[in-house]
Amino acid sequence: MKIAVACKSILLQKSLELFLKNYISAYKYADFIISDREISVDKPLFLISKDEKANLKLPFTKSQLILEIKAFYKKNFEKEGNEQKTADLSYIEKKLEILCKKFQKEVMKTIKEYYER
Repeated sequence: MKIAVACKSILLQKSLELFLKNYISAYKYADFIISDREISVDKPLFLISKDEKANLKLPFTKSQLILEIKAFYKKNFEKEGNEQKTADLSYIEKKLEILCKKFQKEVMKTIKEYYER
């Protein structure tokens, strides 16, 4: 999980950077953005404010922050990963099926050659 922080409040910005130091990343590499206001970004936005639509309401504790961020990440990203894994599995399944058929043909060819001698 990689997070970028873009807050208007410098105090909130520094607090989040301190609380989330293991997850902080540059915007370019971040999975999602945390902000204290609505901003237009091309990544999911985790909003911290007093608004009703905020993901986390002010004031909050560090443990509340971590729990809400993990829930947000799970909701927004783990589904995509599972769908991708399913797609990858079906691709692998098809490749294995083709390989098994080729192997079966080669084995049958070898057996026929052996008995035809």
